[in-house]
Amino acid sequence: MAFERTVAEMTTEQLISAANGRYGSGIASDGLIKEAAAELKRRSSPAGSAANPPDQISADAHFIATNASRDAGRIIKHLWIIFVLLPFVCGILFWILMEAAK
Repeated sequence: MAFERTVAEMTTEQLISAANGRYGSGIASDGLIKEAAAELKRRSSPAGSAANPPDQISADAHFIATNASRDAGRIIKHLWIIFVLLPFVCGILFWILMEAAK
């Protein structure tokens, strides 16, 4: 179509205006109206393209994502205790015991 490139480059707001019969400061032609409506339908379909995934997120995924971000500080704190503080304390206790055994 003659409008294919123009319609593909339009923003959503411009497509809505064109589908309603207005284009720029004038009236859209019938071909442009049909092409704009088809492009809006294509963009709004969930399987429109791989580059345009659906914006809907399940409630479970939202819950997991928000709780994981809130718990991140607590998780990092416990990992720090396990991998940094605990070996340090064990090393000091080992040194004390070795000095007492002499």
